[in-house]
Amino acid sequence: SQVQQTLTLEQAIELQQELLRGFSDESFVKQLADLKRAHPDKGSTKFKNERQKLLMTVQSKVLPKFGFEGSLAGVVRMMQAFGE
Repeated sequence: SQVQQTLTLEQAIELQQELLRGFSDESFVKQLADLKRAHPDKGSTKFKNERQKLLMTVQSKVLPKFGFEGSLAGVVRMMQAFGE
């Protein structure tokens, strides 16, 4: 069974700031723009899958610093922790 991860307010803010820094990185922004150009239909499964892979390049580095897996399961647990 998984241990429920919790965050203090300060940790939650720091985690969000680190994610924002990663998502604001010039290389990430360029890759996201390229992805959007390559997939005009933002609702397509292909676009969503490719976007998730791109998001994971940042999330997989940041989440472990806060006790979450650097995976999709870790993203889900992070979102659950923000909901508490």
